[in-house]
Amino acid sequence: MNKPNTKNAKQAVTWNEAEVAKRALELHDLERALKAARHHMIDRACDFKEREGIERVEHSNPKFRRYTAKALGGVIAAKAEVRKARARLETACRRCPRVLVPRVKTPTPRMTKRTLNRLCGE
Repeated sequence: MNKPNTKNAKQAVTWNEAEVAKRALELHDLERALKAARHHMIDRACDFKEREGIERVEHSNPKFRRYTAKALGGVIAAKAEVRKARARLETACRRCPRVLVPRVKTPTPRMTKRTLNRLCGE
């Protein structure tokens, strides 16, 4: 008699608009965190330039790489999290049943030559 393993069992997700909204907000927050990580990386690079007294830094410089390693790691990790969140949002959008809203038909205006000439300034 095998008992079902409840520790590792995934919960079933209810695909609805609330789940899509939750994942969209999660993606938004992670994109903001990525932007902050990039700004931190830029700040570290500026600090390095000030400390070394140089105007332009070579990215292959080992001292620069050591000085900015943690900041660069943060940017790389944040990018990976954003990619995963985008995939989760795409999955939620794809699996969410949609209620089709009928389109309201709007009349298209008829354009005469005189109207076109007036609009185009001829």
